[in-house]
Amino acid sequence: MTNGESYAIETKVIQEAFPNAEIVVSGRSYREDAEKYAESADAVLVQVSMQLDAPLIAQLEKCKIISVYGVGYDNVDVDAATAKGIAVANVPGYCTEDVSDYVIAAIYHCNKTLLAYAKSCRGGAWGAMAAKHLIHRIAGSKLLIIGLGRIGGAVAAKAKAMRMEVLCYDPYVSSEQAQAMGVKAVSLEDGLAQADYVSLNMRLTEETKGFLSTEAFRQMKPTAYLINASRGGTVDEAALIEAVQSGEIAGACLDVLCEEPPKPDNPMLHTDGIFCYTPYLLFNTVLSGRIAAHCCANAVAFLRGEPVASVVNPEAGAKKGLMVYDEEGFADYDRSRTAGAVSGK
Repeated sequence: MTNGESYAIETKVIQEAFPNAEIVVSGRSYREDAEKYAESADAVLVQVSMQLDAPLIAQLEKCKIISVYGVGYDNVDVDAATAKGIAVANVPGYCTEDVSDYVIAAIYHCNKTLLAYAKSCRGGAWGAMAAKHLIHRIAGSKLLIIGLGRIGGAVAAKAKAMRMEVLCYDPYVSSEQAQAMGVKAVSLEDGLAQADYVSLNMRLTEETKGFLSTEAFRQMKPTAYLINASRGGTVDEAALIEAVQSGEIAGACLDVLCEEPPKPDNPMLHTDGIFCYTPYLLFNTVLSGRIAAHCCANAVAFLRGEPVASVVNPEAGAKKGLMVYDEEGFADYDRSRTAGAVSGK
């Protein structure tokens, strides 16, 4: 396990399943620890901020599964793991509500200019004197969702409840599927040109690296805002800074950056109009313990030879199971002895 935090939940789940298991918790020196423990590890639980690249995976001689704490698994070289016959599993669905809530909060933040109002108020301004410009109503404004998956769909539902006009760009979603969700499918160019807010909700892959760059920002309205709660690498940060500083777009709200954690002098933290208020913390709610239980249960079930529904590379020899979602958006699996740990019972 990586990242030197308290792992009481994982320890409990593992020890109940395998009483004699040796559990090693590593911090940010995990690459050094890998030299001592990787060769004998049967499973690896990894935080999304830790990189498991090909050289590190090459050291995993006995490992059968890498289980990621989260939906995204771009921090793991899946091809390298597959080549060694190591399954990779994630925890889909665990933060759908939290991330979609953030997108809506970011829309309110950008629209209502709350920080500017607070600053004006502290300076003695009140009423209309505190407003530097008139704002448009959120109702009737246009939101472009790039990536209409589980999180994008939740964003769409909440935005529609606010009476926004919701557009989407997702080459894997048909116009009919979008329409069934009350969303209008558009081309990327048309969506960027129309949108008052652009929400990025996509996985980071080789295809999506730097997905929004100079050309995309030039197509956006000068009054439009970008909201990114997916992965920092989906945005060309230098191009974003230039677009905001030049007035091509109004600004951006970001939960993620290319460099995490960022250095104190990272220009993304010091550019007016770019707001990085939530340092990759959207998942951090009272339900966060459940992601730990799910991540651990993936590994336990796999080591027992049970199907794991969220394996992302079944070609590694993993048995896939049927995935269902509970009322809080968490994926549940039909597992006998691990079910109690996963549900918190």
